[in-house]
Amino acid sequence: MMCYGNFRENAQQQIELPDDDPVVVAAITQYLYSGQITNFGATDGEDASDSNAAKASNQLAELYIAAEKYQLDDLKALVVQKLERVTDVEASPLEFLTMAQKIYANTAAAENVYRVFFNASAALLPAVNDMSKCLREVFDDCLCQGGYLAIDLTAAMSASYEGRIRLQTTNLHKEQRVVEELTDDNTMAQWKIDGLLIEIADLEKKLEGVTDKYEVALQQKMGLISRIRTLEGGDRMAVSDYEDRHSDNGSGVAECSEE
Repeated sequence: MMCYGNFRENAQQQIELPDDDPVVVAAITQYLYSGQITNFGATDGEDASDSNAAKASNQLAELYIAAEKYQLDDLKALVVQKLERVTDVEASPLEFLTMAQKIYANTAAAENVYRVFFNASAALLPAVNDMSKCLREVFDDCLCQGGYLAIDLTAAMSASYEGRIRLQTTNLHKEQRVVEELTDDNTMAQWKIDGLLIEIADLEKKLEGVTDKYEVALQQKMGLISRIRTLEGGDRMAVSDYEDRHSDNGSGVAECSEE
């Protein structure tokens, strides 16, 4: 509308945007004509490297701020979609927070499409105790500045801690179930062992009875052997006496016949 009516831009047939990056302005112009933004940093194409991904994230942040400035809501949504592809919170948490600071400081965060993306991504930030020195400084600075960034960052980190605690609790429950299963298995095994011990005790009792009977039978056998030997001894003595007697009688008869 500035190119029509009694405006300087109408007379000059140009619009000056001294506060905006020419690359960002070119992307906005392309979007207004085509509804797309291509060849913008390393956002399109799967061959984007880690080095130019940071550059692309920064350019997209500038483009998002400009889209907010010129009330291009559809462009903001498109930028957030591209940010989801090029922003690796776990790999570059410092760049992620720095970009968030810039966007929150230059946009109306209360109605910010970027907040949804930030709240979903900030949960991937490392725990405070695990942050590097530089990241901790930016993190503390975000909290000290207050506003929606501090609120969203605190909520996201709280959700992250809650998720980690829930995950740890789930893992503990799994470990507890494993221990209970092992305990049940041990209980069943102990029952089987107790049953086997009872069977062994019964067998030992039976063995004791068999042993007693064997000893009795052995004693009876020895007694019989002793009696047999006694009888055999008696028989030998009887035979010997008989032989002696008959031997004496024979000699007597012989002597009488000689006379």
